[in-house]
Amino acid sequence: MRHIHPFAGALLLFCFAAGLPAADETTVAVEVYQAPKPISMGGPGYPPSQSQVGNEGWVHVNFMISPKGEPYEIAVVESTGIEAFERAAINAVKNWKFEPATLDGTAIDAGQNVKLLFMMREPARGASSEFVRAYKTLAKAIEAGDRAKADEALAKLRVDNLYEDAFKNLANFHYHQKWGTESQQILDLRRAIAREDGPRYLKKDLFTWALDSLLLLELKSQDFAGAQATWKRLQSVGSREVTAKWERPMEEVAALKTSDRPFLMKAHIEKGTSWYGKLYKNRFEIRVSSGQVSEIKLRCEKKYVFFPYEPDLQYTVDSRHGDCGIEVVGTPDTKFDLIQS
Repeated sequence: MRHIHPFAGALLLFCFAAGLPAADETTVAVEVYQAPKPISMGGPGYPPSQSQVGNEGWVHVNFMISPKGEPYEIAVVESTGIEAFERAAINAVKNWKFEPATLDGTAIDAGQNVKLLFMMREPARGASSEFVRAYKTLAKAIEAGDRAKADEALAKLRVDNLYEDAFKNLANFHYHQKWGTESQQILDLRRAIAREDGPRYLKKDLFTWALDSLLLLELKSQDFAGAQATWKRLQSVGSREVTAKWERPMEEVAALKTSDRPFLMKAHIEKGTSWYGKLYKNRFEIRVSSGQVSEIKLRCEKKYVFFPYEPDLQYTVDSRHGDCGIEVVGTPDTKFDLIQS
């Protein structure tokens, strides 16, 4: 028998949210939500281990802000993969201070997203000759189906700046098209896009192509929250020819959010002990196919909730909490289905 579990009660790029819930015709008063406001936000220290070799990177962090204006539950959702930058980002966020979010004048917990850039110079517009040679060798090996030679070229694809990092991730995408999984391809494209709204590192046509390819994979995997974010970016940069084919599918995705039709997304804890995603609907359950899940954390716009995982439970999130990011904590290589309804 299924049970229902209700929930009660360097350069910084921000994604703050605010809004007023709609009132029905018989209601006079409305809830007034005020988003948190930064007070003190020191930049992260550049790790000496990375500055000495000229490495650059970015880190996307999700965290909560307490009613006292203090960050907590800081989690790295995505990055260029350099742990020194991830640690520096977390340490920086720990020391930030905010005016807390309020609901009808009462301070509340609030979720936030921040991207931190680690750059030693102006954004590079080209790659080194060594990188170009390794990139071309890798492309030829992938096309020929020579995995051993591709692995050798991939090992030589050393990244010195964010321009090269974007292209390395495109190379990873083509490699994983040949010898990997679609979940790996999604991660590769997201890192190549680097959570940018415009072509900062990739040229516009290649940036558009990456978004177009990512949207196809996200829809195929039924990651509809991710697909909506990609669709928003694609609409701002893509030509009418590119965007027209996606209008009908994305209308269906939008309609799914408020319908009773469930959908299933397969997920995999591929790195570390956590999987991060974003809920698209406010009711969900998790079915583990291999490995073990121990805990679930929800970082919502207006609420933080964590609880131990229990099989055969269906959870319902109060819609008043706003959009929620979900972290599933478990053993490495755990695979599970996230079912939303």
